[in-house]
Amino acid sequence: ESKSDHAGSSMGDILFKVEYTMETSQFWSSVDIMVGFVGAIAGVTFTLRVNNWYTRNQRSDSNLNSAGFTGLISVIHVTMLACHTFVRVFTPFIFSVCAYWLIFFKFQNEIFLLMPVNNEFYDVGNEYFFFLLFFHALFWAHTIYMAYRIFQQCNIDVFFVDWEKRHSRHAQISFWRTVMVGNEWNRMQVQRKSSIEFTLVWVSFFLIGMDLYNRGASVQPGSSQDSNGYDNIALRFANTAFFWLFASFCQWAWRFLIYDRYISEPPSQRFIDLCTVAKVSVFIMDELFHGYYLHCRSPYEFADCSMEEMIAQMKREENGFTTDRALDAPGVPKDCQNFQLFTSATFRRQIDKVYSSLPDRHWVRMKNTEGSRRSSSEGTNEKRQTQPPADWMQEGRSELSNFLKSFVDQSPTPQRDGLRRIVRIPMLTERLLGITPADIRSVGATDSKCILYPDETMWMRDHAFLSVTFLGIEYDLLLHDILTYNVVDLTFNNPAMSVLLTYMMHLLRVAARGWFGRTIFAKKTFIDKRFLQ
Repeated sequence: ESKSDHAGSSMGDILFKVEYTMETSQFWSSVDIMVGFVGAIAGVTFTLRVNNWYTRNQRSDSNLNSAGFTGLISVIHVTMLACHTFVRVFTPFIFSVCAYWLIFFKFQNEIFLLMPVNNEFYDVGNEYFFFLLFFHALFWAHTIYMAYRIFQQCNIDVFFVDWEKRHSRHAQISFWRTVMVGNEWNRMQVQRKSSIEFTLVWVSFFLIGMDLYNRGASVQPGSSQDSNGYDNIALRFANTAFFWLFASFCQWAWRFLIYDRYISEPPSQRFIDLCTVAKVSVFIMDELFHGYYLHCRSPYEFADCSMEEMIAQMKREENGFTTDRALDAPGVPKDCQNFQLFTSATFRRQIDKVYSSLPDRHWVRMKNTEGSRRSSSEGTNEKRQTQPPADWMQEGRSELSNFLKSFVDQSPTPQRDGLRRIVRIPMLTERLLGITPADIRSVGATDSKCILYPDETMWMRDHAFLSVTFLGIEYDLLLHDILTYNVVDLTFNNPAMSVLLTYMMHLLRVAARGWFGRTIFAKKTFIDKRFLQ
């Protein structure tokens, strides 16, 4: 009898499925214990980071503290530290839990482990609500922190100190060396140690081309795919994160073991060498009283010279006929050019004095003057209004450069301790935990000296000054890429769409960091933005 013989009635197909599971109460009890343990680690780490940040930037003799440690600014920064600590600690933990299911469930030869049932109608009672909660919390916490981190990097203070001397009384010192160093710094701001394009191509190849997206995420044990099943979100995260980490690790191994050793050199060392040849030192202030100093005062007589003269000077240095490139101060390791800088309130006031006396007041005056003019070349005039006049920029650059030169040379001898500097090798605990020097923490009501820590590279650790660029936050960028891909994948359940939107997030970060960073960089360095790339 056919279905059409039943008048006024309709029939549908019924699919009967059986899904096997097991009791998981013991597993979740263990997870609860581990969450508490990991949370304790996060709490200790967060407390240490807040304390380090506070002691780095608190000076008892400074009126600047009220602007940085009270009100909304302090609350925002502490909140961002909490978000970052949460992501740094709990992302590896969640990956480990998901990887446990992936390894022991998918690769078992004899069935001894079954996955929990994903019943979406149970909501909070669903065992996978734990994973959904952490996936979204980690993504949004890290996205907010990355936006804040990019804002911080864009607003750092960067100063260039040109050590070149005049060839003769009437000779002019070329400004193009400073522009060249500034453009190289701009390019380095958005560079990464790994290629996102390379990573996404190989992730797509494994997940889409080799169909490992479905095979790795299905609730069927082994590598086969149950066409009537569904993808498990815990298995899917572990599966995709593994290929992200694999592609990133291959690039890291290539750069660390081969490329940076035998073919090229690390970007930080290339930048330092360029600054040294150009004879331009760099001051970087990433916080109120903390920053970095790159001592690039080369032992060459002149940097404005012909190629033949430059090669001759480099040969003299190679043969040992010149002094080394290190800062001339007691306690400085041989050939050490990079330092972590802890400044006094007096030093910071001198920096702020230059900025407060020149740019803001002159920019307002310039806009008021130019705003009343109308001409056929209004578009060109409007573009020029974004830069102060060249004489004002030269005045600010010269005043700031003279102060920093006197600070580095300690000439004339400073009368106040706040403008004196000492070089000190950090203790092991200070180096590992990032603790502020004891001289700063115990200074009391008196003005402290500025302290320079040698910023030397260690195994698997690059120069610390890279933390103000994308090169120094590669791990955070990788975590954000993985978490972005995972959240998009949860929403669309489509690996191609996840790859596309993850790449768009990368482009958005690069565009924001590059445009805002270049604009503010031009203002802080007193370099006309039109000379910067």
